Amino acid sequence: MSRKSLGKNDNIVSESIARLGINYASPNVAAVFLVATAGIAHLSLIPEHGDVLILAAFFAGVGILQLALGGLFLFFSSKWLYRIGILSSVGLIPLYFATRFVGIPIGHYNEPEPVDALGLLVKAAELGFMVILLHLSRAGNLANGGRGGRIAMATSKSDTAPLKPASLILVGLLLGASFGIIVGLSIGQPQFTQLLPRAPVAMGQNIREYTLIVEPKQMKVGDKTWEVWTYNGTVPAPTLRGKVGEILRVKVINKHNMTHSFHTHLSGYKFEMDGSQANIIAGKGVGSMIPPNREYVYEFQLRTAGIFYFHCHSADGGRSISQHIRMGLYGAIIVDEPDISPAKDFVLFYGEGQPGSPAPFVINNRGIPGGEMALMEAFEKGGFDAVAAQLNVTVTAFKVKKDDVVRLHIINIGDLYHSHHHHGFEHRSIRTLRGDSWAASVLPLMPGQADTLEFRAIESGIWLIHCHVVSHADAGMIAVLIVE
Repeated sequence: MSRKSLGKNDNIVSESIARLGINYASPNVAAVFLVATAGIAHLSLIPEHGDVLILAAFFAGVGILQLALGGLFLFFSSKWLYRIGILSSVGLIPLYFATRFVGIPIGHYNEPEPVDALGLLVKAAELGFMVILLHLSRAGNLANGGRGGRIAMATSKSDTAPLKPASLILVGLLLGASFGIIVGLSIGQPQFTQLLPRAPVAMGQNIREYTLIVEPKQMKVGDKTWEVWTYNGTVPAPTLRGKVGEILRVKVINKHNMTHSFHTHLSGYKFEMDGSQANIIAGKGVGSMIPPNREYVYEFQLRTAGIFYFHCHSADGGRSISQHIRMGLYGAIIVDEPDISPAKDFVLFYGEGQPGSPAPFVINNRGIPGGEMALMEAFEKGGFDAVAAQLNVTVTAFKVKKDDVVRLHIINIGDLYHSHHHHGFEHRSIRTLRGDSWAASVLPLMPGQADTLEFRAIESGIWLIHCHVVSHADAGMIAVLIVE
């Protein structure tokens, strides 16, 4: 296409805009841009709040109102339009910050929500929109005496506002952002601080970053199907690892329909990272109890080597904390010394199964009713292949080579007493007993207790692992270590 034809097309566009009476150099266009931005953002929030009908309707109504105002301001000017535009912003801006620092008594939103970048952008746009309307109304930039009709759109010197549209947009956004910063910091909302640059880490300090997504999942074994709640689709969750002196940073995204959290058994962390009901009560770190469709970033200095774990600490949805954990929201944190020797690491969670699961007692959420007897029956019917078909389906299995050093990180995540016993190898505790072995080769596990056992796999075989509350093993609480 020639430059001549391009110029001709530009003239056609300009003439069309002129016929509509729109001067895109007008401050009114800046107002339209800002209110339309806010309207589109509000409409985009409808699916996120679909679980609460009144909120979805609110965002739909606000979005449509703001887009309608934008369309009207593009062609018409009226003191009533100015008033509606100013009042809508005056109402919406405080409402946003009320939901972030106090909460509103609707659904799960009675808990304060974290300040978010999109929300601040929308409030900045609304504040900028209000500033422009106040500016225009003072400039008397109304055609036909302010009674309506097509906007004069600042085509003469007497009508021209002293500020250009780009300047007004910039000023509005800066004012909105400044307002958000002042309010966020003055109230001390810790979620707001996550939008600001983080404090610099020590030179050479490593950061271990993970993302965990809370979401439900359907489990199926044979003809049994039941629901679990997961971090990243697995029970237990993926193991988080780090070394003493490093920073562990975990972003948790809640895609479930209940509030959940990430509470660790680490120590020496900031209160905002606790992920418990105490954060809501204290009004500090409230976002660490994560409502549906929200996220939170937790950060910990790794100070002590050992085996730790994390779990949900919420009691939302009429479910107790223990039920949230039992449904599958737990995982391990292994913190090693910087110079630890290599080994084959495995995590074993002892606990109780979810409602509907085949086995009442499980290791890593797997259990085979009948325990070792069930494996023997499978062998008698189908040989070794029938037993192999159960490995990592109903029976948790680990595989190593002969002479490998093995570390078993063992945690009782359940509400009942369990104990750990593996056949054939020593039970040397490198954490709780600092190198001594547990008497009678049994690790006692009170609820919440954990330890790490280390040994060398000096003999080949299929070695049984089980709870030595034998009735628990008979009900399914078994695993195997295969040494090749």
